[in-house]
Amino acid sequence: MRAIAGALLLVSLTPAARAHHSAAMFDSTRTATIEGTVERYEWANPHVYLHVASSSGTWLIEAGSPSMMQRAGWSRESFAVGDVVSVDVNPARAGERMARGIAVRAGDTVLAFRGEAPGERRAAVPATGLGGNWLPSPEPKFQPFVAAPTAWSLTPKAVEALGRYDSANNPGVDCVALQAPFQMVWTDLKNIEIDGTIVVLRSALNVGVERIVHLDRTTHDGAAFTNDGHSIGRFENGALVVDTRNFSDHPAGNRDGVPSGAQKHLVERFELSPDRTTLTYRFVLEDPEYLAAPFEGSATWVHRPDLEYTAEKCDLTNARRFLEGL
Repeated sequence: MRAIAGALLLVSLTPAARAHHSAAMFDSTRTATIEGTVERYEWANPHVYLHVASSSGTWLIEAGSPSMMQRAGWSRESFAVGDVVSVDVNPARAGERMARGIAVRAGDTVLAFRGEAPGERRAAVPATGLGGNWLPSPEPKFQPFVAAPTAWSLTPKAVEALGRYDSANNPGVDCVALQAPFQMVWTDLKNIEIDGTIVVLRSALNVGVERIVHLDRTTHDGAAFTNDGHSIGRFENGALVVDTRNFSDHPAGNRDGVPSGAQKHLVERFELSPDRTTLTYRFVLEDPEYLAAPFEGSATWVHRPDLEYTAEKCDLTNARRFLEGL
């Protein structure tokens, strides 16, 4: 096992990304320990997987995305075929030998499947501007997008869509990325690059999203409809204000189970804190076809120059693998 040694980080298990599939497929009330050797190690989006050959057969053990696992101390080189491991897991409710990992041990080395590796977090570092690497704070600001939709005012069309939504048919199985603002509050690493007349907003989750914000345009006229929409921006007293329209239709574009349509309109604001170690991300989301009233939210992004931004491409086989456990 090629890994950074460290004590087991005790963390509460958070739900896997409902944008891809539901954590309900795993039984969090049951734990098991699988002992064997690494048969295959997948470092891919949307999930890192360990294939562990044991006396009972080969187990498929799910971890988070590469961006999330990097913060837990993992890397592309953490495991090699033949490594002897012991893995604590929550088994799947259905399907054979599938599980969600809790912690993995090899000799005296222990790595958690969730959270941040001990010693990985460094002291707060002020940013020189909005550019750089940012990590949404652990506070689950994404919960309104995946929990019961009590905070949302939905149209009858949205209520009907939510009632028939099945995670097995969500767009993640086809490597279709989340749309903003959900994409922007999810706790994967973000990167902002300011380059002349454009700002690039990157999200590592699933497919390595790159949103282009045009600073030299004032309208959306003539722009194509895309999954990320068409964004125009301006600076107001140092804060970046982004106006996005022309989103293509998405079966879960507003929140888990609620589609978005051609009328979707998003206004976002990115503003540095006084000490420049965090930025506040605020948004107002409108979509009259599915939302009976605008939905507003915010998240705090922490400046993380110590983390390397990488975005693995979404692997279609990997994205569809959870269907085996349904």
